[in-house]
Formats: sequence, C-alpha cells, structure tokens
Amino acid sequence: MSTCLGQIYNDHQIDVKSGYAKYETFPIWNIVLEHPINLAYEAATIDIGDYNMMDTYHKKAYGQDAVNYNRDMEAFDIVMSIAKKIVNHKNYMIKYQSPTDMGINCAGMAITSDEIVSLASLAEIERRK
Repeated sequence: MSTCLGQIYNDHQIDVKSGYAKYETFPIWNIVLEHPINLAYEAATIDIGDYNMMDTYHKKAYGQDAVNYNRDMEAFDIVMSIAKKIVNHKNYMIKYQSPTDMGINCAGMAITSDEIVSLASLAEIERRK
C-alpha cells in the first residue's frame, strides 16, 4: 500500500491522475465474520498477524455489516489523510468511506453452495492445525 501511495504522490506531482483500489478475495466482506471461509482466511494468515474484524467505518457510513481485516482497519485513517492531500477532489479515492470501499471483492456473491464452501473451509482450518 505504501508503494501505491508513493506512486500516487509522484503522479500527482506530474499531473497524472491515479488512485488506489485493490482486488482481493479474502476476507469475504459480505458474509458473517464467523463464517468458516473467513475463519479459514485467518488460519491461513495467522503467521503475519492478520485477523478479521467488523468494518465499523462501513457500518457507520452505510448501515451495513462488512468484514475486513485488521491491517486495513488500522491504516484507513492514514490512507485517507494522505489521499486528501495528494489527489484531486474529483478522484474516486476521496469517496472511500470505509476500508471495504478500497477493495474490489465479489467472491461472496459467487458462492453457490454454502455447505460445500463451509466444509472445504473447515478442512482447510484443520489442515493448518
């Protein structure tokens, strides 16, 4: 993220309009925090200290629950503070109201069988034990 912000700053200096969004799969923001697939993500990233949490910014802005992870939640105010100083007021980044807004993640909408996904997720957690 810091590399991207540095590039956005450099672009701003030479009047190139750029912004930041990230494509990600996990955690899945629009399923419950304790869903096995989100727990499997935590199991997969335990070595780097990631953990899932509710996106309180998203809840406040939209009245909707959303799951994100600790690093995005911790960095959001910093990212937005920097963005407001280095991008044009028309830049899409300025419209972010939550860490979840920074991500592009439609994985939850592609689940056709919650049972199969849950079983696979529980097997992944067990494998990582």
